[in-house]
Amino acid sequence: MSEELYRKYLPNGNQLPGLEEIMANSSLLFSNSHFTINYPRPLLPDVIEVGGMHTRPAGKLPKDLDDFLSNSGNDGFIFFSLGHPNIRLFITHGGLLSTQESIYHGVPVLGIPVFADQDLNVMQAERGGYAKTVEIVDIRGESGNCNFGIVEQSRICTKSESPLKTGTRSSPNTP
Repeated sequence: MSEELYRKYLPNGNQLPGLEEIMANSSLLFSNSHFTINYPRPLLPDVIEVGGMHTRPAGKLPKDLDDFLSNSGNDGFIFFSLGHPNIRLFITHGGLLSTQESIYHGVPVLGIPVFADQDLNVMQAERGGYAKTVEIVDIRGESGNCNFGIVEQSRICTKSESPLKTGTRSSPNTP
């Protein structure tokens, strides 16, 4: 299927070698994973984990939004952003990149997986102690019927003390 797609949609796709030939001639493989958030597994020497390479420190917010968020008090707020120190919860579908971003920023997760790898990602996050899962079929009514108890749990392990956050940032080389 993948070969069919790249042959159809990439410029000069029909001139590219087949997937089997590409795999046979590959000397190095970049894996979008990180040892701190995946189950332990052996890797061959030609596999380099680069999970989280897309994460960066948060940029500055516009002044009016920063003032609003900064004045939220000790209770913090729930907002679809990871770039403010008062964030208490990240609500996500549980995709791999958003899971990595929440770890990088040390924010607990409320995962609402829908398909593909999202169930596994949220399940691993829940086992790691920084997430709770809510099935999409269990959300009902205008305000939803979700348990946001993870927000209270998150106070136990502050962002600066998060072992996963420290682990993802402690590699000798960044991805």
